[in-house]
This record gives sequence, C-alpha cells and structure tokens, in this order.
Amino acid sequence: MRMAFLVATLVLYVSAPALAQETPAFEISGGYSLVRDQDAEENFHGWIASGAGNLNRWLAIAGEVGGNYKTIQVLGADIDLRMHSFFAGPRFSWRQVENITPSAQLLVGAVHGSGAVLGATKSNLEFALQPGGAVDFWLRKNFGIRVGGNYRRIFAEGEGTNQFQYHIGVALSAGVR
Repeated sequence: MRMAFLVATLVLYVSAPALAQETPAFEISGGYSLVRDQDAEENFHGWIASGAGNLNRWLAIAGEVGGNYKTIQVLGADIDLRMHSFFAGPRFSWRQVENITPSAQLLVGAVHGSGAVLGATKSNLEFALQPGGAVDFWLRKNFGIRVGGNYRRIFAEGEGTNQFQYHIGVALSAGVR
C-alpha cells in the first residue's frame, strides 16, 4: 500500500508541470541564421522567420522563410550570392516541461538562389526538403529563446546540394489551444 502511494505521488509530481503548461494557438519566431553549404564549403549568414498554428498539444502546421547571403571574390570580381527559402509542413512538439518545448519538423518547399557579378545576374528556383528541430526556452509565458538546426537537401538539376542551417532567435506565442 505504501509503495502504491509513493508511485502515485511520484507520477502526479512529475506530470504536474505538463498539466500546467498551456498549448498556445499560434507561435512565431525570428532571428539569425547560418547556412553551411557542404558542397561549396561556404557559410552564408542571414535571417529566419517562422510561424506555426497548433492543431493540438503536439501537432502544428508550420511555415518558414529565410534569407542567407555571401560575397566571394573570383579573379578580382565580387560575386554576390543570395539564397531565399520558403518552406511549410508539420511540426511535432513535446510539451512535458513547463519552460522548455523541443520540436521536430519536416518542411517541404523551395530555395531561390541567385548570383550577381559585374551587373549580370543568374538565378534558379529548386525544390527542397528540410527536416530539423528546435528547442524553445520560455523565459515568460509568451516570450522565449529558440535554438535550432536543420538539414536541407536541395534537388538541383542532375545533382543536389546538402546544407546545414543553425539558427537562434526569439519566440513569441499567442492564444490558447
């Protein structure tokens, strides 16, 4: 009897923070992004913004946009490289700890890349997949810090490109689901 009481008390104690955490209806985030292109062996610095509508405690529909930039020199000429990404897909969150929300997502979309040198510009739009994840550290009920990373596979003509994206920024939530 004493053992059953201890187990029940422990279960209630451990699950109490999960019961206290509310699921927000909507979340947005924005911040700094670093993309490492494995094939070009270059780092691109930029920004990222995302939003998600939570369908329930663990599933959301997420959208993400970003821009990353790099200037390189070839034969004395500056080449301005730009990548803009547009993604959407499911996000899965684990809301068991009151102030920490880890999530994983599988986003599908496109990456628009362009390069400009001496007034000439070339650009392309390629299909891409981006699985990844993040952890939100909630400093207040509706304000936190998001840290995350993604693997990005861009399916270019004939061959693909592999990239890793790391990001950090602020997260905001609104409403209650």
